[in-house]
Amino acid sequence: MGHATGEIEALAVRVRLARESVEARRVALARYALVWWEGEAADRYRELVDERRAGLARLADELGWLEESVVALAAVARAEGAADPVREAS
Repeated sequence: MGHATGEIEALAVRVRLARESVEARRVALARYALVWWEGEAADRYRELVDERRAGLARLADELGWLEESVVALAAVARAEGAADPVREAS
């Protein structure tokens, strides 16, 4: 495995960890944002929490797409490295 391939694979790991972190924050926000009070302020708070959760879900989706793309790029880099061992050595 070449240096560039290793860096691409390390990037894939970092993106996966970022996606998992965002998803965990989204889940935690739902769990800890329950309010017991009623009224206009409580309704607005719930709306803001829902908006934030939706934003985190979109970000997690985008990070998932990025992760898939980086993993595919790493696979191509590995295949090219295996096909041309001389280039790997240089």
